[in-house]
Amino acid sequence: MKRDLSTHAGTGGDCARRAQAPGRRRALARTLSSMAGLLVLAAGSLSHAQQGAQSNRYAAAEDIARGASSFRYHCAGCHGPEGRGGRSPDLSSRSYRNGASDSALFQTIRYGIRGSEMRGTRFPDKRVWQLVSYVQTLRQGAAREQVPGDSAKGEVLFRRHGCLECHWVNGAGGRLGPELSGIGDGRSLKSLRTALLSPDAELDPAYWQLRVVTQDGKLIRGMVLHEDSFSIRLLDLDERLRSLEKRDLREINIVKNSFMPSYEGQLKGDDLENLVSYLYSLRK
Repeated sequence: MKRDLSTHAGTGGDCARRAQAPGRRRALARTLSSMAGLLVLAAGSLSHAQQGAQSNRYAAAEDIARGASSFRYHCAGCHGPEGRGGRSPDLSSRSYRNGASDSALFQTIRYGIRGSEMRGTRFPDKRVWQLVSYVQTLRQGAAREQVPGDSAKGEVLFRRHGCLECHWVNGAGGRLGPELSGIGDGRSLKSLRTALLSPDAELDPAYWQLRVVTQDGKLIRGMVLHEDSFSIRLLDLDERLRSLEKRDLREINIVKNSFMPSYEGQLKGDDLENLVSYLYSLRK
């Protein structure tokens, strides 16, 4: 009589697997235990980091002095030598859009602000806290600047000169220039005057002019939105989105000038101060 070897083989295999199962379960248990330990350690490290980002232990006079040195070297180019604003916000303001506490400023300096020119840093934590300490001194006793002009008259001028054709303000306007809805939060009076009289002086590179010429000789002007090795996406002067293949272009030129004209000599009497006053009144 033939024996059913397959049945016996299967049974033997099952027995072998059952014999190995306890060992596998013990190995799995050890692995899970190790992973749990690692997770506890990671959670502890994260908790420690979060706690560290809540309090500033570097606020002594010498820390503030070191923070001031870092600020002058790394931050003054955008925020101004005294932190009163350039092409980036006035740091002497009492309110910051992303928070003014020590921990909020630490997060801003460390990680930057998405969608803005504010980039994060790789500074050691101590150096970031020293910067925080210095920035906080800029806010202490900071008072709103006295504005000599009439903001109501300035708004009339703003509309008369067609500024809404390029600038978006509180839900209306154009897109070729920076949005001005909260410009008073980010610029000093001096910076606003400079923007009106010398638009190229503190110009954000995002608003440089793009001029391209197609293979058939057509000139297209606008503002770059995106560029890669093969194409350019732009907003043209009619605020139309255009996507152009570089192989179809004869020339590509970036002009580091603003589309905005200078108002030097065009604003008469108190008009400049009135217009500055209106812009300074635009706050979030």
